[in-house]
This record gives sequence, C-alpha cells and structure tokens, in this order.
Amino acid sequence: MRTITLNIYQYDELSDTAKKNAVENMRETIGSMLCDFDADDYRSALEKIQKIFEIQVYDWCVGYPGTYSLWRFNENSRFSTISNEPKFLVRYLDAVEQYCRKGRFYSSSFRKVPVDKEHPAGLDYTKRNSKVLFERNYCLTGSWTSAVVDDYMEKRYEYVRKHRTIKDFIDDMLHDFFKQWERDQEYNYDDENIEETILGNTYEFTEDGTRYKG
Repeated sequence: MRTITLNIYQYDELSDTAKKNAVENMRETIGSMLCDFDADDYRSALEKIQKIFEIQVYDWCVGYPGTYSLWRFNENSRFSTISNEPKFLVRYLDAVEQYCRKGRFYSSSFRKVPVDKEHPAGLDYTKRNSKVLFERNYCLTGSWTSAVVDDYMEKRYEYVRKHRTIKDFIDDMLHDFFKQWERDQEYNYDDENIEETILGNTYEFTEDGTRYKG
C-alpha cells in the first residue's frame, strides 16, 4: 500500500501557471452555474415585462446561434391595432408608467376628520405619496435584470419627440433586454468573473490548479 500526501492550496497561494489552470478547469462548471442563476432572474423579469406591456414574447434565443426575440400584443390588448401610429405612444407609456416605478412618501401630516371611536381627536394621520419623487431602482423585480426597462422608461419621451411608435419602443427595449442577457452570459465565463467566484467560494486546489474535492 502507498500513502500519497497532497498539498492543498487556496487560489491566491497558487503559482501564476496553476492559477491559469484553475480558472480554465473551473470555467465550464462556474459559468454554467452562474448562467442558470441569471436565467431564473431574467425569466422573472421577462414575465413581468409581458404582463405590464401587454405582450407575448413567443419565441426568443440568447447566445448561440444568435440572440433574438419575437413578440406580439395580447389578443385583448387595446393597443394592438394602434401600435404603428406614433400619436398613441404617449397614451401607451402613460398606461404602463404606474407599474414601472416605486413611489416614495415625501411627507406625513394630520388631517381633520369627524370625531368617532377610531378618531377621538378628530385627526387622522396620513402619508402623501409624492407624484414627483420616485425611483426606478430595478422597478420590476428588484434585480438588475430589469435595468433595461428602467432605462427605457427614463428616456421614453425621446421616442415621443422623434415620433416613434409603440412597436418601435417595444422592439428596441426587448432587443436591449436580450442583449444584456447575452452579455451577462458571456461575462459568466470571463476569467475575471471565474476568479472572483473561486475566491468567493474559497475553493481549494492541488499544486497544479486541479480543484480539490476531498
């Protein structure tokens, strides 16, 4: 019987060559894992987009063989027949705006009300929801995956000024949404991201950069 002793290293203890080997050895495992995590968030964001903008994204692809999306309005959407007429873009954006921001309460006050058991002092404590102060911090899901929607709602009046249509707005927004998803997938396999994940999970390695699973 032979007894073999292995020296086990943290990533930052490896030689430069072993670090490169470790990154390459872990690339597929980590990249696939991160893409799966991202996909859950992106699918949640896509569901919200479809609901709020009254559309169905009935076919799409991210990455190979090419990123694209195909969509149509819901059958009962009141905007389906006017999506190519620029004059209706403002009406459409106003309809979805309420779902694409988080209101902030900017003041508290008391108002006079009739005296009763619930209001013995004749006062009611209220908060007023600001129509001016609001934020779009990943408004749909709380995840960065909905950042494209924030961006498009911020610049929506550029589309109005340029006499663009509802269809133009949705086409461009979905294009950028899926391109962002594609870039995130690519980044998940990037050396820098693989290295950060290795360090964050304190994976251990043998001297040549092979992951130790003991």
